[in-house]
Amino acid sequence: MRHTHEFKLEFCSSPRFFAIVIHKFLMMMIKDCGGQKVLLRRFENGRFTISTGPCCCCCLCLPRVPITRQTLFWLKLGTFQFAVFRPVLIFLSIVLWTNGNYVLNNLSPKGPALWISCFVGALTLCALWAVAIMFRKVRILLKCKNIIPKFALYQFIVILNQLQTTIINIFAAQKVIPCAPPLSSRARGSYIAQQLLIMEMFLITVISRVVYRRKYHDLEPPECVAEEPGDKEETPKIILNGVVVEDGLPKV
Repeated sequence: MRHTHEFKLEFCSSPRFFAIVIHKFLMMMIKDCGGQKVLLRRFENGRFTISTGPCCCCCLCLPRVPITRQTLFWLKLGTFQFAVFRPVLIFLSIVLWTNGNYVLNNLSPKGPALWISCFVGALTLCALWAVAIMFRKVRILLKCKNIIPKFALYQFIVILNQLQTTIINIFAAQKVIPCAPPLSSRARGSYIAQQLLIMEMFLITVISRVVYRRKYHDLEPPECVAEEPGDKEETPKIILNGVVVEDGLPKV
């Protein structure tokens, strides 16, 4: 019963919701730009900078990728795969656990826990990388829609949901967090992590309501943005004896 409670605390929590949030945030940035077609017209000659975190922040020699329909597809696929495969891997872990083949504390190469954890980590990095690439390109354009505070809240969710939980689980695995019968050290660590997340996410929800519930004006169409100031200047006209003169040339 103790191991059952421990496993439920580990897997019946927020990972599935977190995976969907990453994909929805990317789609929100595309929608705020006016949709995929408008974004492609707005950045017709632009390029994505892929040398950004968390995967390639040190690889400054990487080329800049043109913004096309195909590159947008790969960015959306990078977050969508995380939203799909994360629940599938959780379900697979539950099935293996019911058969006695999945043990949370067993991180040996012969056990499935290590390989599932590594695969989830790789999927997470790919999803975060896709969001970072898109944000780096549209942060100036969407500054009027408070995209920077929205991205900061998104980063807080990543840190609290992933990094904080991982640190607490490591402490629990090393018996730094003492057991409290009927809860083991690991189950108690998961319990503490979930209680902290409840309070932290409540504060983030209040701040997010202030940022997201505001009404923002739509962006100007790409034609209006690309219009040169000189295009609106009128040619000076002079009327001499009923004859209109433009640029020194008389017109009847």
